[in-house]
Amino acid sequence: RTMAKRSNGPAMDPAVSDDVSTVAKIISTFQTSDEEEIKEKRFLAIKRNAEVLRRMAEDDDQIKNARKKLFE
Repeated sequence: RTMAKRSNGPAMDPAVSDDVSTVAKIISTFQTSDEEEIKEKRFLAIKRNAEVLRRMAEDDDQIKNARKKLFE
């Protein structure tokens, strides 16, 4: 008889169904926070890109200044 219960699968076990509903709650929490997280990540990426571009411009200026000094 215990074998027959097991063949129904672990989903029949209340502890497992609790785990499943907990996982479902966690997933729905992630889904609601996803949009905010994406916006935040996008903002940080834009900020990082701006920083990289600024540094590249500074490097470019330094290279131009170095060339001027070399060829004066």
